[in-house]
Amino acid sequence: MALYDFLRDAASAAQKAKNVELFQALLDAQQQALELQTENVELRKTIEELQDSKALEEKVVRYEHGAFITFRDDERNIQYCPSCWGTDMKRIQMKRWICETFKCHACGNETNPRM
Repeated sequence: MALYDFLRDAASAAQKAKNVELFQALLDAQQQALELQTENVELRKTIEELQDSKALEEKVVRYEHGAFITFRDDERNIQYCPSCWGTDMKRIQMKRWICETFKCHACGNETNPRM
């Protein structure tokens, strides 16, 4: 980071010149620059995660019966629990149960698309 390097060099020069106030101010600015850089990295990560979540949400196929969801790019057309997806964006596969009922082993959601 160019700003951090500049502040470090300026602080070194202030220390050599025995200007304590300037040295302390430059050290404080250097610390703030590091904090801003850390915050910037965290914000970029958050933005990337939100963009990934939005892109994934756009691939969700929801059905009128609400028994399960699928994803457009899934060639196997696996049925996932709509409750687990809606709560935590977890892809928990639904299992066919008795009489065309689908059940989620994670949350216990049980649905029948025919009812």
